[in-house]
Amino acid sequence: MQEFFIGDFVKLKNSNEVAYFIVVDYADFSYNQNGVTVSSFDYDIMQVFPTVRTPQSEAVMESELEIAIGLETKEYDYILKFITKERYRNNWLEEANFFTEIKKNSQAIAEYEEKLKRGENPKKPTKPQDVIYYNKLETIDECLDTLNDLSRLHKLFGDEAYLTLREVVKERIEKLS
Repeated sequence: MQEFFIGDFVKLKNSNEVAYFIVVDYADFSYNQNGVTVSSFDYDIMQVFPTVRTPQSEAVMESELEIAIGLETKEYDYILKFITKERYRNNWLEEANFFTEIKKNSQAIAEYEEKLKRGENPKKPTKPQDVIYYNKLETIDECLDTLNDLSRLHKLFGDEAYLTLREVVKERIEKLS
């Protein structure tokens, strides 16, 4: 399973340097071995801290990285603001090239999804696995729809995990109320 996603802040394992990188792309080299899927990803990363004017992309194996700051955290927003301020302070007014790379790679995924909607059969780009965070649903309507979906899934497959997820969604409804 993929460990890092486009936009994640990562650091190199076993490095004594205080340096952070951002994932700008990845390649999936997963394979089947004796009926078991062996996960293998390589990531393109660019240095974000210490800030440099034009960081270069560097390919690294998944085993060489560890997460520094994940998406959707307060720290993530803070680091982005810090990087922007540092670039401005150094009079580097152009957009950082890692932002350009992230937009380009995210655009490929969006184009693929648009072609699917039009009924075309496009070649699928490498893309992160979809993950639903039931404890972070944004509206009560989303929660109610999710409760219905989880009930249907439980009836179809009989897996008790769907009932556990229903409890998580019910807690989220209470928080949103």
